[in-house]
Amino acid sequence: MAKNPRIIPFAKRSSSRAALLPIFGLLAIAADTKAPELDGPLRLIPEKAIEASYAHRNEPLPDRMAAVSEVFLDVPYADGLQGEGRPPDEDPPARYDSFDCVTLLEEVLALSMAPHPASASDFRKAFRYRDGLASYSTRNHFFATQWVLQNLQNGLLEDTTESYAQALWLEKELTENTWRYWSSRQKFELSDYELPKGIYSFPVLTLRTALSVVDKIRPGTIVVTVREPKPNVPIMVTHVGFTIPGDEPTMRHATKMGIGRVRDHSLKWYLEHLQTYTNWPVAGVMLLEPIEQGPRLAVSK
Repeated sequence: MAKNPRIIPFAKRSSSRAALLPIFGLLAIAADTKAPELDGPLRLIPEKAIEASYAHRNEPLPDRMAAVSEVFLDVPYADGLQGEGRPPDEDPPARYDSFDCVTLLEEVLALSMAPHPASASDFRKAFRYRDGLASYSTRNHFFATQWVLQNLQNGLLEDTTESYAQALWLEKELTENTWRYWSSRQKFELSDYELPKGIYSFPVLTLRTALSVVDKIRPGTIVVTVREPKPNVPIMVTHVGFTIPGDEPTMRHATKMGIGRVRDHSLKWYLEHLQTYTNWPVAGVMLLEPIEQGPRLAVSK
């Protein structure tokens, strides 16, 4: 059985799994059997995304992810344009005219996993925030050390990296000095106490290993690009996408490559492309899978 990423924290963090699962259970029970109407929480979501979420609601999760995200193909890439709608980040919690790699993933997971599109915002909050509380200080700003670990602990994700091949375990220690000397520290309006600290370790498949098993990587897998640890740089993850069903393993992602947009790439091509990175080499990829949250209603058409 694959092990989850490990953390030896400076301060013990509580898990909110017990709080999240009852919420998702109630959402599943309350799923409407009627076609959704464009009002209330649905008014901002593109109509085609709502239709895809509803039309494919009884299909396997990877198929739902593919159908929902197809609506977003060619949407422009833009970094960091979602926030809480209030200071210190007044950007809206959700928008559909641009994505970065994380916000695309969050929106696709939310619309695909919610039993009804109206409850997608609850899933988005669960992925993006600790304890589902939407605030700048509780947002999972750092993908490896907050977003991944939090959602593994919540039972929203499973680490499947080691189910494919022997993994390389990377270790990263974060201290006050790591953050103090990081050139991008000033971009985050967080106190020193709110920054993650501790010794973190994560499993990755080296690029060579990942290429040897690329045809076995399942649709619906979240592919996390992990760089070699660097001194005084607290981040290791620089990109994320997800695989969709197809004739060959295909990764869909919001990427800066080319003109910058949501697009598909052959997963094999992408892994080979990562081998060309020399300034900051890629250590490998971590593979995660979203976990269905309770039974879904079988709704007759």
